[in-house]
Amino acid sequence: MTVTDMKGSILTDKTLSLISLFSGCGGIDLGFEGDFRVLERSVNPQVNGDWSMDRVDDDWVRLGKTRFHAIFANDIKPEAKAAWTNYFGKRGAPVKEYHLDSIVDLVK
Repeated sequence: MTVTDMKGSILTDKTLSLISLFSGCGGIDLGFEGDFRVLERSVNPQVNGDWSMDRVDDDWVRLGKTRFHAIFANDIKPEAKAAWTNYFGKRGAPVKEYHLDSIVDLVK
């Protein structure tokens, strides 16, 4: 899979797989994958000056996609699974790979 920035420049051909343990509804997963909207004032250009961003409106920007892609997620709460699979399913994540079990039971 080729990953490009918002301007279409190729970043890399290598996708990095991510497993998400105790993932909840996927906030950290989203942070790793990128391609979401944030308030522009929440991005520190001195620290994150190399981030790919496109302006959405006067206050919001969309951060660029990264090389990370979630391939496995788990949590013990059905509500977390419902939120994660609803959101990440629309982003193309393999929702069948969200496991509603304790990680201890999954690795036995």
